[in-house]
Amino acid sequence: MVFRVMNDGHQADLEVIQRILYPAEDVKPKSYGIKNVNDRLRHQYGEEYTLQYRIQGDLTVAVIRIPLEKTGGEAYGGGNDSGGGRR
Repeated sequence: MVFRVMNDGHQADLEVIQRILYPAEDVKPKSYGIKNVNDRLRHQYGEEYTLQYRIQGDLTVAVIRIPLEKTGGEAYGGGNDSGGGRR
């Protein structure tokens, strides 16, 4: 599944986003929002999940790719999860 989120406000600095998503070990992050979302989705969906940012014209675009099946063919979204059924 692919989500594209487009923002027509102030363009993001892609280098800053990369430093937030993948900080150096000796750097304490100043912002946690983007990193926390990225880490949680990667934990839930594994290495097949991706988050990419790009600039398209005047837009900052975030592209999120989430696999619809776990490795081994098991579908996501079914059954009881630790999230209390909330998604």
